[in-house]
Parts: sequence; structure tokens; C-alpha cells
Amino acid sequence: MVILFFIVFVCFFFHIQQLFSSKSGRIFSFIFTVCLFSMVFPGAPDFLRIFRPTVIVYVSNFFLLWLLSDLVFLVFRLVNRRPLRGKYFRRYLRILAGFGLVFSTVFFFVGKENNENFRVRHEVYPLFGLQEPLRVLFFSDSHFAAAFEQKKLERLIHVMDSVKPDVIFFGGDLADMSDSALDAEGYAALFRKIKAPLGFYGVTGNHEGYLHRRGTDLPAWMRKNGMILLMDSTVCLEQFCVSGRIDSQAAKQLELPRKPLADFAPGEGDLVLKPWILLDHKPLGITKEDSVSRLPDFAFSGHTHGGQFFPWTLVIGLVWELPAGFGILSGTPWNVSTGFGSWGPPVRIGASTEVLLIDFIPD
Repeated sequence: MVILFFIVFVCFFFHIQQLFSSKSGRIFSFIFTVCLFSMVFPGAPDFLRIFRPTVIVYVSNFFLLWLLSDLVFLVFRLVNRRPLRGKYFRRYLRILAGFGLVFSTVFFFVGKENNENFRVRHEVYPLFGLQEPLRVLFFSDSHFAAAFEQKKLERLIHVMDSVKPDVIFFGGDLADMSDSALDAEGYAALFRKIKAPLGFYGVTGNHEGYLHRRGTDLPAWMRKNGMILLMDSTVCLEQFCVSGRIDSQAAKQLELPRKPLADFAPGEGDLVLKPWILLDHKPLGITKEDSVSRLPDFAFSGHTHGGQFFPWTLVIGLVWELPAGFGILSGTPWNVSTGFGSWGPPVRIGASTEVLLIDFIPD
């Protein structure tokens, strides 16, 4: 991540300074680039972080635009065997920058609309050991923050009341604001409305760890407001067993070990004619260190956001084996949600916000 940040920074500065011909213009370009990227840096103060969503969108689009432009310049140089220089070249770069500003502004507003209108992804799967149909609603990555519209959470609660799931699962990354801010903004009252006959279970994400460093105990807030938090632990009901893992990054921040799955897997007696469901914030699969004698029958994850918006939707598959949707990881049927909310910019282009409604049927 640090290397990627550095590459984008250098690329951005190199192209900004090309818009100017004077030495003072280059100095301005460097100062401007430093100020811009300081808003994105994780340790940025609050008064700078408020600009982060807009900066991320604009920098991402300009990076892609310049990358495509550089490829055109490279082809031109290979064909004509001379570089592009002079006032016409600089004029072209300025026109390109103007186009980028207009395109990114339109991109932002269209993406914001897409972010607010989440979909309900309904799928049906056979589940080994299930004795009767089970309806599960899974949502992840809500990322409650200043830019989050509470009406969206209200619509989710209305969906829950309408589809009547038997159980609700949450995949981590609850918020990007403190627990006191969540209470002040009225999230506690809304969150307590999330209920299902067989319970509301969830796990931590990496952002729970980030907030812990700033003195916010989101796991305690989640428990206080009705969620049964599974932190390397398992609950077995009459219909199924569900295990939840501490997120790999959150474990470090919370100073807790991430246990091998075998340490808290259901016992053989618990799994007689009963399916085993796993919740893990990241779709990491099952490793040799987990040393389980039996694999989970189904798993849910979030975290990836499916790349969230173009162009990152094109590269997310290079980072994660299963970036979104249903697939098989480590021999386990796995479903990865693109998330209910968004991190940073409340923008979605190429990856919808969603909740999963899964109807499991006896296999």
C-alpha cells in the first residue's frame, strides 16, 4: 500500500508540473501535490480528512487519465522517433486536465447516487446438514461516517422487516467515527432495531482496529446495541453453528491473537446433522495453520467493496482471489459482499452497494 501511494504521488506531481513552464510552477506543483496527498494519508488531522472523499475520486480518475495519455505519447514517440514538446504539448495537457476536472465531477455525483441505492442480492443454495429452510440476511462494511446518509440505514431496516430473515449476520467495518459520535448522531437507536428470531451475529473488521487506536471501542458499542459479537468464537443453535473470526488487522490493533480456526470450531457432537457457517471480514480462505478436520459448509466475507469504483474495480481481482460474489475458497463455498456502505468517498461506479439475502435449503 505504501509503495502504491508513493507511485501515485510521483505520477501526480510529474504530470502537474508539466502544466507549467517556470521553475516557480514546479515548486507550486510539489507543494500542491503534498497538500493534496496529506488529506488522504491515514494520520491526517480531522480538518484535512473531511476533504479525503473528494480527493480520492479526483486523484484516481486523473491517475487513469494520465496513464492512458502516457501510452498514447509513448506510441507517438515510437512511431515518430521524437518526443512531444513545446507550447502545443502543454496546451494539450491543460485541456486534458480541464477534461479530467469535468469528468471527475460528473463521476462523483453519479457515483454518489449509486452508493445510496443499495441492491438486495437474493440467492439460493443447498446447505449440507440443514433440516429445514433457513433465510439469512448478511450485510457488511457499513462504514457509518459523516458522509453516510442515515436514511440508507432506515431503508435497510425496512428491508429486514419486509423479507423477515431467520438470522442476520454482519461482516465487520461498522463505522469510521467514534462511539460517542455514533450515539450523538442517533445510530444506537437505529441499530437496536436490527433483530431476527435466531439472533443478530457479527464480527470485527480492520476499521474496528483503526478506531481502537484513536480510543474508540466499537466492539463494545456493537455488543451494547444488540449484536452478538463473535471474536474467534462459536455459537451453536438447534438449526446451525456459526463461527466468527477476529479480523487479521484488528487483532493486532486490539492486541488479541487471531486463533487457528480449529481452536474454536464446533465439536463433532455439535455438528451432527447441523451445518457450520463461518464469518470472516476478509475472504482469506482456510489456511494450513487453521488445521481443521472439517471445513465450514459456507462462509461470508466483505472488506473488498468489489473495488468500490472505477478504475479500482479493474484491479481488485489482482489483490483478492475472490473479490466479490460467490465462489470456492480453500474448498469452502464462500460469498463475498461488495458492502452496504463505502469507505472514503461515498461513490460507487462498477460495484454496487448491497446486502445479501440467502435462502439455504436442505441438501
